[in-house]
Amino acid sequence: MKLCRKGWLLIVIIYFIVELQAINMRNKPGQNNKARTKLKKTIDNKVNDIVSYKYDSINQQYVLLLNQIAANQSLLKNENNSRNMSFKCSYRSLAKNSSGLYNIINPAVEVLIKDGDVVPNNVEAIITTCKSKSDKLLQVKPFIFMQTKNQNILMKTRKNQPNVVLFGFNGMTEEYFQSILKEIHGSKKTLYEMNKYGRNGENENQNLIAFLFGYGQSTQEILNSNHSSRYILKRFKNKGYLTAFAEDIKLTNNFPFEFQKQPADFYLGPLLKAIADNVPLQNETHNLPQGLSSNFVFDYGHQFFKRYLHSSQPFFGFFWTSTSEIQQNKRNFVEYIKRFKKLGLFRESIVIFFSDHVCKPMLFFWLPISIRKRYPGIIQNLTKNKNRVTSPFDLYLTLQNILELGGKITQNRTQPVGCPTCRSLFEELPVNRTCQEAGISENNCECANSVRLPQKDPLNLSLGTFLVKSLNQYLRNNQLMDRCEEFTLKSVESVYQIKTNFRSELDNYKVQFITQPKSSIFFATVEYTPVSRNIESAAVRSFHRFYKDASESKCVTMEEFKKVCLCKSEIIVPRTGDYVKLMINYLIHKVDDLEQSSLMKQEQIKNDIDRLKDMLDYLPRKSFTRTSSKDVTTEKPESDEAHVNAELSLHF
Repeated sequence: MKLCRKGWLLIVIIYFIVELQAINMRNKPGQNNKARTKLKKTIDNKVNDIVSYKYDSINQQYVLLLNQIAANQSLLKNENNSRNMSFKCSYRSLAKNSSGLYNIINPAVEVLIKDGDVVPNNVEAIITTCKSKSDKLLQVKPFIFMQTKNQNILMKTRKNQPNVVLFGFNGMTEEYFQSILKEIHGSKKTLYEMNKYGRNGENENQNLIAFLFGYGQSTQEILNSNHSSRYILKRFKNKGYLTAFAEDIKLTNNFPFEFQKQPADFYLGPLLKAIADNVPLQNETHNLPQGLSSNFVFDYGHQFFKRYLHSSQPFFGFFWTSTSEIQQNKRNFVEYIKRFKKLGLFRESIVIFFSDHVCKPMLFFWLPISIRKRYPGIIQNLTKNKNRVTSPFDLYLTLQNILELGGKITQNRTQPVGCPTCRSLFEELPVNRTCQEAGISENNCECANSVRLPQKDPLNLSLGTFLVKSLNQYLRNNQLMDRCEEFTLKSVESVYQIKTNFRSELDNYKVQFITQPKSSIFFATVEYTPVSRNIESAAVRSFHRFYKDASESKCVTMEEFKKVCLCKSEIIVPRTGDYVKLMINYLIHKVDDLEQSSLMKQEQIKNDIDRLKDMLDYLPRKSFTRTSSKDVTTEKPESDEAHVNAELSLHF
């Protein structure tokens, strides 16, 4: 009874502190709004998860926890003057159905949560909801659990192979990753970078397929063969590794195919998709993400490492986020890396950081001390290969090479299709290796020899403005403005000048720019003449766009339109007859506009000529009469007028 009274006393004290601060703000007219905003931010920043969980390693089960203080804070924020601090939390379970898809087990049933409740072993994800006594929503949060579905996957053999973990990022450049390393103490010294790492394919999917399967194309047949020996996770699985595959919802939505069989022992994708289908993502309650972000991927990795890092079985984990460097929360990622470091991930694992970027992808290797001491030749070769051309095909062979470590006989590696000269990066590469020898296309090869322009270079803005105009003109030319948004330039993030060995009057630039609405990210190539300072051309069809969600372009069907079209929120699709009438009216107005513009230009030219004639009348006659009077005829002024007219025409 005394403990209960103390709890209520604490709640009342918190409530009155907030009320006193609010009264104090109201008594200061000049600082009223500013202070209120500060208080609101203070409360928001201190709000924690009302529902959380912990893993009971002894009983191998997940336990749900309720945070009374977090609930009190949320109630103070959402229940204005109410002194009732009662709340309740419940969850709906997600599990695999008979069709193999994940969904809510029973949508009508919500399980009430009590502090210390155990999550059933067959439940792999839940969606929690917390409400006040007045039924006001306090918090919605999904959780994913790495349940052990088959104890046979845990082998009782001694670990004699290193763990292998790959962290991949779509859109992150080497420069941005270097800025992350500065915040992770002690990491940079033992990371081995491949400065000339390039892309095999023209998009994210092709480059992932390159290192997962050793193929240079992305077809459904390739994914259907994920059980074959070409699939890299299958090769590790066959060697006794526990495997995990996690990608965020952006990659799940944008992948043009789906795995026909579960690609790893633990697979995140379907769970995220089920959550996205069942959670109101636009809800603004605390801790409910506006979209399923990289946090889910890293949380999944954290569970995986915590559960199996010290087991007797080695593991292979692939964790991919389709978050660009612009949207990546650097501090958030740094905190995850520090968590992984605290667990001991970097003491026992080969960790690979890599990205897919239109012009500047990156590749870094972390090797634990045990590998560095045991295989000094690998360190020497990685150092030599630092400034030699490399590709995802080489990474595919490097992963196979890792499986050979500790073995007495080198096994037969599966060579990437179309690249017989590709090699493991643990072996020395040729000094003058070409892009073709690494399986890199000519277009991507140009990026390997590029230099970034300073952020304040005035050319950046000019190129960005030109590219946005080109985008909008392309939409108009293809009659897409009725369904696609018109773009405006928000910012130019990076410009790379392509360096070649050939002399040319044109310079090529790779530009990454952001447009409004919705902060769409584009990558484009543009030609520029430095002598005349003219921007020559930019082929919109070759533009690349970073998709946040494939549904952004669902209003068009052609692939070349999808990458440049951001669908309007409300699209009125007219009947065929009405559409033809609209197009005819549009063309008529277009012709009228052109005729009106032409008349205005003609009138302007006439006015300019009249002004010049008036100027000539005020000039001394000798200034233009340099020959005898008979030579001065009306043809002279006409010649001057023609000359002036010709010059004026250059401006239109």
